[in-house]
Amino acid sequence: MTEVFICDAVRTPIGRYGGVLSSVRTDDLAAIRCARCSSAIRSSIRGRSTK
Repeated sequence: MTEVFICDAVRTPIGRYGGVLSSVRTDDLAAIRCARCSSAIRSSIRGRSTK
């Protein structure tokens, strides 16, 4: 099994129970955050020097 490490943190939406995000599945919210995090990691890697 591949190990996974959290290497960045981002805020997620917080709201009321039954609020505006109640129709959005939790795994869909997580997927958005994961995509944003992996995009930030790729940008960070591209910006590194390869000396």
